[in-house]
Amino acid sequence: MRQRIGLGVTVALTLAGLLLLVPSALAADGSNSGDDVAIRINGPVVVASGETLDVAVVVNGAATVQGTVTSALVVVDGDATVSGTVDGQIVVASGHLTLEPSARVHDVTLIQSDLTRAPGAQVSGNIEQRSRVISRGFLTFLSIVWWVGLTSLVLLLGLLLTAIGRRTLTASAGLITARTAETIVAGVIVAIGLPILIVVLLLTVIGIPIGIALIFVAMALAFAGYVVSGLRLGEALVDAVSSGPRVAHPFVAVVVGLLILQLIGLIPILGGLIVLVASIIGSGALALLAWRGWRGPRPARVPAPPAGGEREPAG
Repeated sequence: MRQRIGLGVTVALTLAGLLLLVPSALAADGSNSGDDVAIRINGPVVVASGETLDVAVVVNGAATVQGTVTSALVVVDGDATVSGTVDGQIVVASGHLTLEPSARVHDVTLIQSDLTRAPGAQVSGNIEQRSRVISRGFLTFLSIVWWVGLTSLVLLLGLLLTAIGRRTLTASAGLITARTAETIVAGVIVAIGLPILIVVLLLTVIGIPIGIALIFVAMALAFAGYVVSGLRLGEALVDAVSSGPRVAHPFVAVVVGLLILQLIGLIPILGGLIVLVASIIGSGALALLAWRGWRGPRPARVPAPPAGGEREPAG
């Protein structure tokens, strides 16, 4: 399992090590440099005694340095043994670094890795140990930025959808409370039936284009249903805090409702379930409205004439 996880992050972790952690020693004095780069995946790299490399990168393998690495030694999901010289940076992620007594290295960065340093091994720079590639604070910052950007996009698309289909969305939102049971049933039918239909179509040759098209239809319907539920929630909240029976403007309501749903979505596990249910119910309201529109208004019943027919009035 450890190797599978390591292989899943090999490319990103290696690039991060080279771009963020390795100093720009390639541009330094190259009199001792062999101007060579060795990259090996699922295998070892050996820098023999008397051999010189600029950069050595090993993914899911072992690195042995008996000679000289002038710029960087990067090992991801593997072990490194140095008995020679590494003038630049050593980066070991998810592995083990061994410095032999004759090792002469500069900076060492260990990410979820261990170090065995024999007596006599010289480290002229710093030894840094990390529990993760990116700090917790930076991950939190990225999460906030991602949520703000995603929420802004949801609000923008929600406003655009409301401007285009204001009457449809408003009518669908009204069905959530006016026909709650029917809306839920329709939403469950859409949430279960549509994926089954897509799979069936994709299993056939002639139905593959239709199945692919229905995938995008399902995604659009899910988002539209999310907007419908947000609109209904926003209407209820705005009307609740407003004085008098004034009905909330749909643009204000959709912003308030979607923002509340996005905040609810931040709750671990439960928030995601609530957002999913909101999308399903909203999709059900749209499907129910479409079904009622397809059936059309029911014709008014004409009362049957009395038995025996109508009599002419007496003259």
